[in-house]
Amino acid sequence: MVKKKSPETKKKLGRPTKYNEDIQKKADQFVSSLEATDELPHIYDLAEHLEVDSDTIGNWGEVHPKFFGTIKKLKKLQERRLMNKGLDNTWNPPMAMFLLKCNHGFVDKVVNVNIETPESKVENLLNKLGE
Repeated sequence: MVKKKSPETKKKLGRPTKYNEDIQKKADQFVSSLEATDELPHIYDLAEHLEVDSDTIGNWGEVHPKFFGTIKKLKKLQERRLMNKGLDNTWNPPMAMFLLKCNHGFVDKVVNVNIETPESKVENLLNKLGE
């Protein structure tokens, strides 16, 4: 029978995380700098700026609440910019809507309206009488 090691004696596997307060500051500054530009912000840009993989950005967001807030701020900036630039035709509106649907949970709302005209009312009544 194999005896389990306690968490204190268990060896940590894998590479140590690069995440620290300097990374957090660098990420916050990057997102703040995007607010002054016209660019469409991406998680990939943040990953490139921090010199890590985009999957690492997601992993850090799951583990570090402050970093999650930074990611959320970047996504909100992306959403707002897509809406504004798509509405004023600065960017391709169908592409902006596509990205909003894919990345921000937007959906098309379908409204069914049944409008009866006087002619259709008479036709419906005649059809019912003929049955």
